[in-house]
Amino acid sequence: MVAVLALLQLAALTTHKHESGLSIRIPADWTVESQPQGLLLKPPGAVFDPRRQDNAEVYIVASEPGYDAEQEREFVASLGSGFLQSGVPLTRSGERASFPAGASYTWEFRHPSTGKLFAVRVYVRPEPPRAHVILAMGDAARLASRDEEVKTFLAGLKFEAPKKNTTLADDSPLAQMWLERLRGKTLAGRPIRHLGEDGALTLGANPAIAAPAGKWRIRVQDNFAFLEITDTAGAVKLLSLSQDARGILLDGAPVSIGPAR
Repeated sequence: MVAVLALLQLAALTTHKHESGLSIRIPADWTVESQPQGLLLKPPGAVFDPRRQDNAEVYIVASEPGYDAEQEREFVASLGSGFLQSGVPLTRSGERASFPAGASYTWEFRHPSTGKLFAVRVYVRPEPPRAHVILAMGDAARLASRDEEVKTFLAGLKFEAPKKNTTLADDSPLAQMWLERLRGKTLAGRPIRHLGEDGALTLGANPAIAAPAGKWRIRVQDNFAFLEITDTAGAVKLLSLSQDARGILLDGAPVSIGPAR
């Protein structure tokens, strides 16, 4: 009987794929939306409003390149920090819990607008040189109740790299890794740069009205990665790409990376 139930549960799972090469099997009654950075999952009855910071329950699935086991905590913190409320005291601060498929890191705090205990939990499954990630946000009790189910999702994540793009990046693993991380993203620094999916570069706080600034691609020279910018006059400029405990560095200066807004 137990074996029959297990087969029935397996049959009820639906596979969802992302253009990045990531795929996940989840129950058929969950809702899935494809986002630039990965897949957004909502359990039955859950509602997600991207304008709010107190959604009851939402999960974001991604496969991130650039994973280094020695910098796992910094890697995870860079993913979760953007969803924490600035200045709000934490009751749990990045507590790590290990399990067979990987580990989870949990932050908890009293949400300033509702007073309820809110949580941000990052599940990570290493598969060097990348890591599969599920970012969970919402009511702390709800996230805790689904902890085992989410661990099962994480264990079943798969990744198959799409064909290499040699138009926007050199044909090397390092260049392709940075292409995957940066294509279609906003680099929030000085200035704010928007790296279009088609290689177009624009500048400005709002990509909808940002000024055209030329083209971009990823170059590798002597095993170092660079963001190559060709401005509208044809002049070429190389900005170094690297990562340390502060996060992503562009020409030595920290920048935050997010989806095009």
